[in-house]
Amino acid sequence: MKGKITATASMFLLLLLLLLLTFGAEADRCETRSKGYKGTRCNNHNCWAVCITEGNTGGFCKRMGTKCVCTRECGGGGGAPKVPPGGGGDPPVLAGGSNVRPMLGRRGHHA
Repeated sequence: MKGKITATASMFLLLLLLLLLTFGAEADRCETRSKGYKGTRCNNHNCWAVCITEGNTGGFCKRMGTKCVCTRECGGGGGAPKVPPGGGGDPPVLAGGSNVRPMLGRRGHHA
């Protein structure tokens, strides 16, 4: 009985430690409204592409598809866009010939 309690407590502490490490590893993400996005209805792919050309790391539509919000890492640096897992098809090609995959909207949803 004592062994089961010790094993359960050890497993709980391990999971708690992993959870705390995950929170510490995530970079802060800043959001700003796109200056160059035009249109009355937001499209996630177009919003993302405009945000990339504005020097951000991604973008998504917000407020029921009426607002294009650009994302970037806070704390300087910038860096390459984050590539979402999975997906298919060819990556989009931007005007400068850059082949990068779009960062999906918040929590992995697209419009």
